[in-house]
Amino acid sequence: QDSDEKIALARVYFADEYRMNRELFHYPKPLVAFMNGITMGGGFGVAGPCRTRIATPGTVFAMPEVGIGFFPDVGSMYALTRCPDNIGHYLALTGNKITGEDMIASGLATHFIEDKDVNNFYSNINEFIEEAHVKHEGKNESLRNVRQIINYTFSFKTVEGILKALDGVNDPFAKETISTIRGRCPTSVKLAHAYYLRMKGQDFDTVTAMDYRLAMHCMLGHEFYEGIRAALIDKDKNPQWNPARLEDVSNDVIENYFNSDKINLSQPISDL
Repeated sequence: QDSDEKIALARVYFADEYRMNRELFHYPKPLVAFMNGITMGGGFGVAGPCRTRIATPGTVFAMPEVGIGFFPDVGSMYALTRCPDNIGHYLALTGNKITGEDMIASGLATHFIEDKDVNNFYSNINEFIEEAHVKHEGKNESLRNVRQIINYTFSFKTVEGILKALDGVNDPFAKETISTIRGRCPTSVKLAHAYYLRMKGQDFDTVTAMDYRLAMHCMLGHEFYEGIRAALIDKDKNPQWNPARLEDVSNDVIENYFNSDKINLSQPISDL
């Protein structure tokens, strides 16, 4: 397929998805997302824009797109850039999973319901929303003891700076994080980093508009197709990224993703 055909196939899907994210965010009536289970990628695209976002001990959150040659989309960067202590930056570049209690501590969830209360939630939804506690013991916060490390190391303005800062921290978490980042798609890591910095302070509609632009660029490249092949088609878990190293991903390549002149943004998606 040539570039125009790839864009045509992807245009309707992504435009409809990102419009849905916007509709949820701006919906005038209160929307409740009950995140009792896996809430990743497009799942958070549905839950994230809701005014009330309820987590439980069974909630598992991640935006794992850097592992498949893509980037954190569906409006998630709006939420990630608003997490305290650079936690959103960490999540965007690693794609790592966190718990429901981590979501509360990071502002990604608004309420927390214990397991014993889950069965009664549906029949008493209004009461539970009013009484569901935001404060919790934090015993299941996976990031509780490493927030200071994240806040320091992910404050740097380049991926190389982040990796160097992590390398200078004498802690197993820092070493694991280096390994994780280097194990993701190099282009996606640098794209997610640049995107995170650009979207700080931006509104939800600006984020989803940029989601669309970046998604269209990803459809023209190699990394997304290779990531999907390795993860879902051949399932060999051995993607062959190109470039294969973070050091070989140039700033010019990343800047090109943000250039709308390189793709066709015509109807029917002119509102994105």
